[in-house]
Amino acid sequence: MEIILNNDELLTLIEKIKSKIEKEIIKANRIGALKEELDKYNFIEEDYAYYEPKKEKVLVIGQTSTSVNELKSILKKYGINNDRFDFVLEYEDVKKFPIKTLRNNQKYCDIFIGPIPHKINGLEDCKSLITHIQNNQSEYPKLTKLMSSDNLKITKASFEEALLNSQLMKKIINK
Repeated sequence: MEIILNNDELLTLIEKIKSKIEKEIIKANRIGALKEELDKYNFIEEDYAYYEPKKEKVLVIGQTSTSVNELKSILKKYGINNDRFDFVLEYEDVKKFPIKTLRNNQKYCDIFIGPIPHKINGLEDCKSLITHIQNNQSEYPKLTKLMSSDNLKITKASFEEALLNSQLMKKIINK
């Protein structure tokens, strides 16, 4: 049985396909699999003008009593350079962090999140940053909640566990 759509139905279908492909390409670019994704559509290198592998970073956001130096010592343990991490750990800095910049972001491959204020700039329509990212995961870097005793908490142990399961670590191991 052949399907023939009217013009409006066809335009709606085309928009859905464009949106799906766009999300797949953004995600593939974020995780370093852009070439494989473009190969699915028979694009060759000349079809896209510029590609440069990036040095992705991890954003660690949330309040903690653990010092940045303690977290950096864990990075050192695994031979990871500190410049691969951005730490936003002070209450006021977390509140002011431009959350909107994380959407479709190519700078970060992971977000490690600990306790955060309920009121954050850029979340006017959503009560929780975590829920917002989880509901729109394809548009954001991989989210990892730093947990201790079933509570959001940035500890050396929760940070190390997140690091070992991160997209960044997967890329380092696969190189």
